[in-house]
Amino acid sequence: MSAFVQGHSPDVAAAHYANIPSLRDLHEQAVADGLQDALDEARTPSVLTPEEEQLLIEQPAEAPQLLGIAPQEVEPLLSGESDLWLSSCRNFFDSPFGTKGKACPVSFFGCLGCGNAVITRRKLPAILAFLNHIEAERARTPQAEWTARFGGVHQQILRLILPRFSESDVLSARAVAESTEPLLFLPSSLFGGH
Repeated sequence: MSAFVQGHSPDVAAAHYANIPSLRDLHEQAVADGLQDALDEARTPSVLTPEEEQLLIEQPAEAPQLLGIAPQEVEPLLSGESDLWLSSCRNFFDSPFGTKGKACPVSFFGCLGCGNAVITRRKLPAILAFLNHIEAERARTPQAEWTARFGGVHQQILRLILPRFSESDVLSARAVAESTEPLLFLPSSLFGGH
């Protein structure tokens, strides 16, 4: 825009030089891309490396910058008190997908597409067990159906979550995921605790 403004006010430049019908599709695509980026950011869980987790344990005052939460909310997230199957939850009763004050209505793997989710090394075994499950489903499900159900979450695990952890963390978690122990977590608040 600055190139068009020389010698003109921004309003005149926008009206006469930037408002070109042949560029309308380009402008609309830029707006759509910006909105999609904002939506993707809002739907992305926070993934804490072990180092970031340790920083929050030692300095909870860093929580607003690192997680967008109050310092007193750190302990329930990191202690396991707020654990669900695939993540910890900032507030199970304030879901972006439901009504404030009511339990989150989204399926368990919806956490991987939720801004309330916080993923730590502790959740890696469950995430890897789920990854194994959805990869096994790929062989039994028509490709279009599998992609619609699991494609996004599959890519999120491979591109967003696993790269944030060391190879040894992932290998240790894989060993747990492949054990016979069940990996199910429900928030303690469902059982009367808060």
